[in-house]
Amino acid sequence: MTSYVVYQIADSRYAGRKGRYGDPIFDSLGAAKSHMTRLIRDGKFTADQIAVAELGMFREYIEQIVERRHLMTGEPIFERINVPGYLSASSEAYWSM
Repeated sequence: MTSYVVYQIADSRYAGRKGRYGDPIFDSLGAAKSHMTRLIRDGKFTADQIAVAELGMFREYIEQIVERRHLMTGEPIFERINVPGYLSASSEAYWSM
C-alpha cells in the first residue's frame, strides 16, 4: 500500500500535524493534497514552501539526515530529521522510559 507525506521543501520536516502523533502521512494522494490545501488556506505555509511525495521516495531521496549527539556518551549519531524525540538516543525522553 502506498502512503504519501506532506513536507517542507526547505528542510524536509513534516508539514502540519495529523492525528494523535502528528506525522502527516496519508493513505491516498487526494488526502495528502487536501491536507496541503488546508495548510495553505490557513496561512501556515505558502504553496512554494510545501510539497507532497510518496513515502518510500521521501525517505530514500528527500528526507535529510542530521547529526545529533548521543545523550549518554556524547558521540555523534546520524538520524532522519523527522525522528520523534522519544525515539532518538539524543533526547532525555528516550532514556527516561
